[in-house]
Amino acid sequence: MKKIFIIGLFAVLGIQACKKDEKLVDGKRPEERNTESVEKYKKELLSSTNGWKGYLYTDAVGGGYNFYLDFKANDRVTMRADYDTDYSAESFESTYQVKQVMTPTLIFDTYSYLHLLTDPDPNKFGGLEGAGYGSDFEFEIREQKGDTLKLVGKKRNTPLTLIKASAADKAFYTSAAFSTMVGDLTNYLVTNPFLYFLDPKDNTKKVQVTANTDVSVRAITLNSLKEGVLSGAKVPLSFSTSGLLFRKALSFSGTDYQSLDFNPELQKLFVNTSAGTKIEVLKSSSAIIPLHELIGNSVNSLYIPGATPLAGAGQAFVTAYNQVKANAATSFSSTISDFDFAFNTGAKTFVISFYLIQSGNVFQAFYTFDYTKTATGEFKFSGLTASGGAGPALLNMMKTAMLNKFSSDTFKLDYYNDLPNKRLLGNLTSIQTPAFGVTGILQ
Repeated sequence: MKKIFIIGLFAVLGIQACKKDEKLVDGKRPEERNTESVEKYKKELLSSTNGWKGYLYTDAVGGGYNFYLDFKANDRVTMRADYDTDYSAESFESTYQVKQVMTPTLIFDTYSYLHLLTDPDPNKFGGLEGAGYGSDFEFEIREQKGDTLKLVGKKRNTPLTLIKASAADKAFYTSAAFSTMVGDLTNYLVTNPFLYFLDPKDNTKKVQVTANTDVSVRAITLNSLKEGVLSGAKVPLSFSTSGLLFRKALSFSGTDYQSLDFNPELQKLFVNTSAGTKIEVLKSSSAIIPLHELIGNSVNSLYIPGATPLAGAGQAFVTAYNQVKANAATSFSSTISDFDFAFNTGAKTFVISFYLIQSGNVFQAFYTFDYTKTATGEFKFSGLTASGGAGPALLNMMKTAMLNKFSSDTFKLDYYNDLPNKRLLGNLTSIQTPAFGVTGILQ
């Protein structure tokens, strides 16, 4: 009994010692340190009297997005976004919190412009069925370097960078200048779809510039074709106060490029190197590199978001598409979305895929062809196979609607300038049946 008492006494003393030690770590309890950390970042968000510039990048679909955010002490935040001229012109107010959720976390807890990129319904703002653009609205605050906060989404690891805005930045984002930049630069790129600059290494080689500002495919692509060898590089982009900012330096042919500046008065575009050199981007009346040379390389597919064919699609294809949609509804009580027409140059395969949504469940259908291509860019498809959760079940219906046409005809690939919707699309058209033509976003 005495032995048990002594052991118990030491146990009690040990527990008390642990409690004493816990109090002495940094002189504060863990919960006290957490509270201080949360208060520190809350004060930091409020400390920028000119608000914050935000840059967010998605990996599922989309690309880069530029925001202006102004945090207030009453847990309200106003923001603008570079999605289009409307979102960049009108401020939207919502609420936010800074909380300890394992780590200090910035939470946008009511619907905001950021939430549009997370909406799982593609009919709301595009994106993928069930995932949106693969973004977040809760962000762990990872580090602070000077006037910059680095955050990462809690669910999908979406990177978000916040930079303290200057007075000039605030004047730009909160006036018509932001919307004007988005509108004018978008119009310039659509009106002049075929752009290039001369490689600074030799001032003779043409480098094709494809800058896509469509919300669903925000990226800059550089390509050159010399003696049959195609070179290319691609990186996400967003709007900025001077034009377009790349997510990171784009290394191409020995030079690093980091942004595009737009001069609206001169109606000129310039690409900036990391070394500080500014190179004028020139216009061409036709593509520097044919699309059939790029497909499967810097461009992987033609993508139809949602459940409606895009502008420029041939009537025969629209009829086939609507037949698939109607059959899915009547035979499977399902809807379809997100058709994709993808090329793999290594495997020499062409894959048509889409989603089938049935009672909240999402299935994929894949239809794979082998293909050959002539030097002039004529495609021939053969050897059809079906796979995926919905592919085999829908095979006969898909054959009747459109797959037989892909098996029998020869196709050509070209650009389609969708001026009303301000985007450059791809067009895959049957040579034998010109009305059977697919248009899609180039991804």
